[in-house]
Amino acid sequence: MLKRALRPTPHHRSGSKLNQTVRRIDLPTIIGTLTKVGIVLCSMSGKDMLKLYEQSGWVFLRQNGSHVAVGKGALRETIPMHRELKKGTEQKLLKKMKRTS
Repeated sequence: MLKRALRPTPHHRSGSKLNQTVRRIDLPTIIGTLTKVGIVLCSMSGKDMLKLYEQSGWVFLRQNGSHVAVGKGALRETIPMHRELKKGTEQKLLKKMKRTS
């Protein structure tokens, strides 16, 4: 028997109020709290990660394709500007940013 595809409910649509509410949450506060506990709610985009780095005092150096290079003093890091960062990449970037703050 074939299963019928379920229709998306309003809270699953990309433009729903639920998604808009999540976007308005202060990212540095939430990430600081959740990474202490070891919980990550959802993966971030490269654009969100770049904003966090800039708020932590990192400076935009250059962009080559879909990757942005940022620096703070003698430190350098590359942030991929993807829609959704992979779990390991996101954790590595957050760990380095937290270590240098």
